[in-house]
Amino acid sequence: MKIISNHTSQSIKSEERIFRAAMHEFLDKGRHGARMQSIADSAGINKAMLHYYFRNKETLYGYVLQKALDKLYGCLPEIFEKDMPFSVTLRLFIDGYLDLLNSNPRIPRFILQEAAENPQTVQALIRDSA
Repeated sequence: MKIISNHTSQSIKSEERIFRAAMHEFLDKGRHGARMQSIADSAGINKAMLHYYFRNKETLYGYVLQKALDKLYGCLPEIFEKDMPFSVTLRLFIDGYLDLLNSNPRIPRFILQEAAENPQTVQALIRDSA
């Protein structure tokens, strides 16, 4: 049982390293300039392992964009579904957003960059995750 748990934990750590490395690469070099080898190197894995998780760059890009949106909007339902005064809701929203910026400062820039280049893609992902 512990082996499975360690494997799952390691898999999650690898996916988070891939996410961060890919976001950095996509922000610095753009969607088309980013290279899978650079992402693998930055994530500390080999390219074959990266392709095990993500078949191609487009799949990885879609994953990074979806995960970035999930991180950005993930706390919203919890905040807005509670019956609280608006001032409390607003304060919780701002606190959550600032926490996100502190832990993932590149996410808003990444989403804004994609929204500027492909607004329909971002709109569809937001609509689908609602």
